[in-house]
Amino acid sequence: DFNQAVTYFKLAHLSYPTAREPGQYLNLAKRLADKRVELIHYSADRQSPVVEEDPYIPTYFYDDRPHEMGQFAKKREEIINDTLDVFEQEVMTRYIAKRKDERTYIKVPRKWLEDEQKAIDKPRAQRDKISLPSKRAIDMVVKGQESFNEDLEDVKHIIREDDQVKKTAVSLAPSDKRETASEKEETDTEIVLARKETSIIDFQKTIYLNDDLWLTQPKTVIRVPFDSSIILEGSNIERFLMISPGFIELKQNGRNQVEVFGIKRGSTLLHVWDDRGRWTFRMEVIFPIQLAAVEIKEQQMLETAAPFKFSYDVDWSAFYSGQSLPNVKRENLTLIQRLGLEGETPYGDVDSSMAFNKFDETTELTNYSVGLSDGKIGNFKDFNIRGFDTAASFSPLSLPGKYIRGFYFNSKAFDQKIKYEYLYGRDRATFGFLSPGLIDDMNSFYQGGRLTLFPDKDNRLSFNFARGSGIDREVFLKEKVYSVEGQAKIKNVRLLGEVGYDEDKFAETAAIVYNKDKFHLRVDARDLDEEYATITSFPSNRGEVGGSVDMNWDLERFSVSSFVDVYKDRFLPNVDNPDKLNLDLTTSVEVPLAHNDKVRSSVYYVNTPGELSPRETWRFNTVYSKRFKLWAKEVNAFVGTTYQRSRFDFAPASEFDRYSFTTGFSYPLIRNLNYYMNYEYSWVDEKLTGDTLQPNVFNTGLNYHKKLSEAWTGNINFSYRNEENTEGINSFLAGEDSITGSVGAVYRPTPDFEFFVDGRMRNVWSERINSTSFNEVDVRGGIRTAWDTPFVWNPEGIIEGIVYKDLNGNQKQDELEAGLPEITVNVGHEKVVTDDKGRFTSKVKAKKVSIGVELDSVPQGFIFSTPMLVDVAIAQKSVNHVEFGLTTQSGIYGVVYYDVNSNGRPDPDDEFIARTKLVMDGQETVYSDFEGTYFFKNVLPGTHTVRIDVNSLPIEYLPKIKIENEVEVTEGTTYVFHVPVSRK
Repeated sequence: DFNQAVTYFKLAHLSYPTAREPGQYLNLAKRLADKRVELIHYSADRQSPVVEEDPYIPTYFYDDRPHEMGQFAKKREEIINDTLDVFEQEVMTRYIAKRKDERTYIKVPRKWLEDEQKAIDKPRAQRDKISLPSKRAIDMVVKGQESFNEDLEDVKHIIREDDQVKKTAVSLAPSDKRETASEKEETDTEIVLARKETSIIDFQKTIYLNDDLWLTQPKTVIRVPFDSSIILEGSNIERFLMISPGFIELKQNGRNQVEVFGIKRGSTLLHVWDDRGRWTFRMEVIFPIQLAAVEIKEQQMLETAAPFKFSYDVDWSAFYSGQSLPNVKRENLTLIQRLGLEGETPYGDVDSSMAFNKFDETTELTNYSVGLSDGKIGNFKDFNIRGFDTAASFSPLSLPGKYIRGFYFNSKAFDQKIKYEYLYGRDRATFGFLSPGLIDDMNSFYQGGRLTLFPDKDNRLSFNFARGSGIDREVFLKEKVYSVEGQAKIKNVRLLGEVGYDEDKFAETAAIVYNKDKFHLRVDARDLDEEYATITSFPSNRGEVGGSVDMNWDLERFSVSSFVDVYKDRFLPNVDNPDKLNLDLTTSVEVPLAHNDKVRSSVYYVNTPGELSPRETWRFNTVYSKRFKLWAKEVNAFVGTTYQRSRFDFAPASEFDRYSFTTGFSYPLIRNLNYYMNYEYSWVDEKLTGDTLQPNVFNTGLNYHKKLSEAWTGNINFSYRNEENTEGINSFLAGEDSITGSVGAVYRPTPDFEFFVDGRMRNVWSERINSTSFNEVDVRGGIRTAWDTPFVWNPEGIIEGIVYKDLNGNQKQDELEAGLPEITVNVGHEKVVTDDKGRFTSKVKAKKVSIGVELDSVPQGFIFSTPMLVDVAIAQKSVNHVEFGLTTQSGIYGVVYYDVNSNGRPDPDDEFIARTKLVMDGQETVYSDFEGTYFFKNVLPGTHTVRIDVNSLPIEYLPKIKIENEVEVTEGTTYVFHVPVSRK
């Protein structure tokens, strides 16, 4: 069914335009339809070639599941896999002593393997179990074994002994050891064969490395969609090894996840090590296309702009308080309504919004904004503009961030080599509204500009300027601020820095950032004059000169993070010791003890002898957490201790030593209902009074969350808090007991509509004489909604192009290459025909259009030298030019395969040999892909020599034909030259 094959590869061509295989197969399908394919057949004695008149067309070419893969021969990557088995044997044998349910590698006599093979050869119904030598005999072999031979063969078993099933991977190797009579008298262990078929996992976003998946090892195949990714999630993934690079990319997300990206069609072995051991996966990167999707894709040949969308949100909340529930009074009421409109236009993406706030007596428009993103007007592109209320920032030492009512613009120019920004507007408050119209009356204005060289590069430089004016500005702010900001990258090191000047004082910051694998290091330095100010405020760390180091290191068996800051304070220094250095240190270490156990210890130290109020504080904290099963449900528990020591030169009442003990757990009572409990007990020695305090706090509660239907979700929460012995300023407890309850519901029938309502009630009674009891109630509700309008604004453009005779196959039209008439071209849903010069034109009103040559209109003997389908983005009033080249040049196509079923031709049951090197005429080199397929394109007429590089074949294979073969090529024909191999 050539039509089905053509449809499939057209879809693959459209979906993955960077991949070359779909175009190659389309050309082959065209030659097959034209009956211009000849099969080169070499006889078994490796003599001259014979051309078959009626060539065999492999069934996998037009199979209705063309994305399925064949079997794989043993290749370099599998030899590496076997080597890893040998290399890890000793380690894994020791590892199994601690984890009896994991793999054990042992050597047993070859005869056992032969007995097992006989059982395997039996029908499945007759080989449920076989008898082998006793477990004791196997143990004796293990104890006497010090090394492994190179010809290990792994067979996985499940050993059933004393009615307990133990999983064991048995490594079988030759041995001259014979069984003694006493060993034969032992009761034979029953070994149930667990020989597995290949397990294929298709298109799962997250694959969990659990017990079920372990049973499929090592024949686990995972298919990764091209240009997409999947996640492998295990327990403490230590490392991973990719055997054949170039097909996938790997990224570790935390300790338990590895993300696998499919970047090129093909396959590779991937080894992953976690707490269970080594996992082996064959990763196949394929085109995730189903033929059922063809009709949908064809409907997308013309992509129109999305309709404008209108949105409306409303948030309402009220807060009540009082000494008793019947007497609570409303303390606060807020009502905010937001309107929005956004959509695609020929000039960019437009969005606008308005917000209305309800005050005591009026409702006012308090916020409004409009913007154009990714703007394009003629040749002016890549700009963004926003008016009225907006937020903008330049750099930490010039304009660190400000909310204004005015105008903001940024754009790139000179082929993305520079980016320039400009803003102007009135100062806007962001903390709320004290009274209607207050923020509009502020007489404070800002303007500024920023120029960045090479904004998208690792090495870039920015120049910042900001200016402020108005009588409502703070008196310490300067009128103008300038700064220069830069970044440079050298391999794994980034250098950052900024120098600021406010017309009077300077401020400087610098940083070095190093990232490699699981290690992160950042070193910062700063020198900020105490009088230096940005255009909006004083910078953070005002008046300080010093530096900090921030480090994170995620090792195989533990992780460590540390932060240390050393500085001198010139803003509020200690008048007696103004030059003293201050220290702030934090270090934590986390150690996983087992699969579900971990310990985390932290140290905090602060010593500020150079500050106005010197202090010295130590705090040590250690927490042990564990996850375990109780009545078939998972419990999360923890226990911890803390020691804290605080000393203040000028505040002796705040000096104390504190010892704390904390514990807690959470447990799911039933589905969706979780119970938790936390308790903390402290001993506090107050240094000024000599008193010993013993504050403690107990928290417990229930959380319930349930999806009631497809649209409704609800939650109910209840908590109780009890504080005891809270007297003393250093108890750090309010002396309040409380009961809190809340309930909420969300109704979301569609992604564009949501209604929510929730309430919280809290009853607080005081433990202290000078505190009062009270009740408080919060009620909140709201709506989020959006819907499409009938308005669509598509750009209008013109598509013009040519279909030409590409005589030399260089994919561009040369001077003597004429156009081809009467070729049908699909421009979206419209069909146009080329004129006498091969030219065509069409008007398009859409955001994007797919353009392709109709295969049936291509003259016999011609195939494509260029892609037969292209996507073109339409800009307003633009003229877009496309070219399609057709050539009569020939090609050679074939499959390198081991003929498993001995039928003399490649089919899905055979083993296809990947990465086999073939050389044509001693110059052009190609490699077979992971399905054994190779292509020589643009082959000129004449006699050509195709040589098979035997060294590129797996070591156990030899070609069944001559190593060097001649192919007589005529114009306009594709030749099928398969390479069968035999096993030694």
